[in-house]
Amino acid sequence: MPEEEALKEHNAAWLAERLDAGPPWPAECPVPMVPVAQLFLRDIPLLRRPGQADLLQIRWCPYDHDPDDKPSTALFWRSAAEAGDIFATPPEPYEADHPGYVPEPCVLAPETITLEGRWLAPVGPH
Repeated sequence: MPEEEALKEHNAAWLAERLDAGPPWPAECPVPMVPVAQLFLRDIPLLRRPGQADLLQIRWCPYDHDPDDKPSTALFWRSAAEAGDIFATPPEPYEADHPGYVPEPCVLAPETITLEGRWLAPVGPH
């Protein structure tokens, strides 16, 4: 029985140490990047793409990063055919520095607009 008590004390001390340490920082463990936007070339035909890619995925880390204390952003160009299954609900990080760093799912409806020449004229005295 003394061995069992010693093991319980050891486990309790280890758990208390982990709880006092708080959640791990991004440098201590891998953090999944949060999906922010997914843009298909078929919806935005004027989007410039590398090679044969037809899907732009925008993701960011849900933590503040130097120098501006903002999420670190990454762009991934891919082939939509090779992207695989689409999640009904994207995976969420276990935490984020701010609630706004985990976007709410939504749908964009891109539109092509034509600017009139007068809107492009310089502003100010002529």
